[in-house]
Amino acid sequence: MALYYFLVKNFDKAKAFSIASVKLADSAATKYDKFESMQVLSSVLYAQHDIIAGEKVRDQMQLLENEIRGDELQQKTISIEKKFETEKKRRK
Repeated sequence: MALYYFLVKNFDKAKAFSIASVKLADSAATKYDKFESMQVLSSVLYAQHDIIAGEKVRDQMQLLENEIRGDELQQKTISIEKKFETEKKRRK
């Protein structure tokens, strides 16, 4: 809904839905959904000429993106380690 209101230039409703979406994603502990919601929120803030708040959201997004990438890297490392151990056992 936030994106719809953003596209029809109803920025107040878009901001309200974006904030609600960020809070919902935060409580559900879904980092990627929170990141996407924050993207919409920052766009709304920039469209409302609230540059300072938009930059704050962008900074938070950068931290969250680093967290997401770190989690992905950790999962890939674990997967590679499991494959290595499996292959090691096969060779014995």
